[in-house]
Amino acid sequence: MKNKKSKAEKVKFVRQILAKFSIDISQLHLGVHSNCIDMSGVLKKYNGDDFTAAELRGFVDALAEFGHITTSLSNWDLTNGEVRKLEK
Repeated sequence: MKNKKSKAEKVKFVRQILAKFSIDISQLHLGVHSNCIDMSGVLKKYNGDDFTAAELRGFVDALAEFGHITTSLSNWDLTNGEVRKLEK
């Protein structure tokens, strides 16, 4: 994604990706910056199910054109494009 897009366009792009992967945004705090996405909270599907690592790899890849991802999620670490389930 080109950096010349407005913040509203960037947020819309990221929210479309979240919807595509059925991510429950009621449990997720999202910060969209010029070339960085910050996520915290819990990463779950709308139906409450957990994601598989393969599903989240697709999610991370879909966001790759946007920029750097940082997370403070309670159940997954997606920072720097890695996908790692956090044990409780």
